[in-house]
Formats: sequence, structure tokens, C-alpha cells
Amino acid sequence: MLLQSSRYARLLRKLLTFVGPDPAYELLEQLRAVLVLEADRLEWAIYKGELPIVGVAAVAASVGNFSHAGIAMPANSGRVLTVTTIILLNGTAAVTDMQIKLTSGIVQDTTSQTLSRDLRVATGGASQVLTRTQAASAGSVVIEVDVPATGSAFVTNERGLFVLGQTGAIPPVGNAISVVPSATNLASEASFIGYERALEPAEVNP
Repeated sequence: MLLQSSRYARLLRKLLTFVGPDPAYELLEQLRAVLVLEADRLEWAIYKGELPIVGVAAVAASVGNFSHAGIAMPANSGRVLTVTTIILLNGTAAVTDMQIKLTSGIVQDTTSQTLSRDLRVATGGASQVLTRTQAASAGSVVIEVDVPATGSAFVTNERGLFVLGQTGAIPPVGNAISVVPSATNLASEASFIGYERALEPAEVNP
């Protein structure tokens, strides 16, 4: 097995105090212990150049309109966002059918920067949460969840639910993940949890 990612090389060197120019794969003979790289402790993410983020988007009900609460990575950010958890919130007194949708080119009424979940890092993420209210429900449904009355529902996968960001030299424009009620005149509120990292050269020029 080769450790081909420079992110993991940086992590190993920091945790195991290796020094010198040797590439990570040359260190493997010294790493007989089991190290599960994708189940690292949260505080180690910084050593791999990852920023754990969280963002909350909420939009009120609007008569005759669908409310969209989403997250996006702006074009030309030079970063990739992996969403691992989406928390759907329902403030009504009835069960609400909520749809998680892939949207492209959606107009954004409001945006705000995601926050770092590592409080040692003062800056927030490059990713943005967004809101949109419009007469048509935008995007394609990929997950549908019945959220309990005045309750919440979790959709999670620690290996990643969605990836947003640039692939190739030309970044996609307006791609987002949106949480939308299946009917009009309902509010939408969701929390998005995940992590960001810088693009690797192979991702820009595959």
C-alpha cells in the first residue's frame, strides 16, 4: 500500500514527529501499528489541511412558494467541501416531508459564510449557506425524509454524503445542496456539517 496523498504525509509527520524529506511511502516499514486514516480525531484534521465546518440556513414560509435552505461552494474558491451530515428541522405541529435536492444555477436570496468547528481556527469556511424562495421547487430529489412535528431528523455518513467544489480547470457554477419541503407555504431550516480542504493538483488537471 502506498500513501499517495500529501495530506496524509503531513498528518503522519506531525503525529509521529518524523523529520526530513522522505516521502510517506518510505516510512511504511516503521508504521506496523494500525492507523485508520478516515476515522481520525477531529483535532487532527488541521494537520491534513482540513477545516471542519458547520452552517445553518433557515427561510420562513411563503404563500405559494417553496423555501430552499442550502449550502454551496462558490466558484474559483480553490477548495472542496464534503458534507457528512445534514440536520433537518421542523417547527410545525405536523410531520413534514422534506427533500434533499441537487440544484444547479439556483438564484440565492441570501448567503452567509460557514463557521469553523475547530475553534483554534479564527476564519470560517469558503463554503456558504444560502436561502431561496420561489414558486417552483428547484433541483432533483436524492433523499426524502419525514421530519417529526416540532422535531428533527439526521441524514449522515461520516465518509461523505455530497462533495461540492471545482473539478477540472473550469469550476461548476451555482451547484448546491438544498433542503426543500415537498409543499409550498412551509419553512425550511437545516444544519450542514462537513469539512473543507484545498484542491489537490490532480483535481484541477485530471
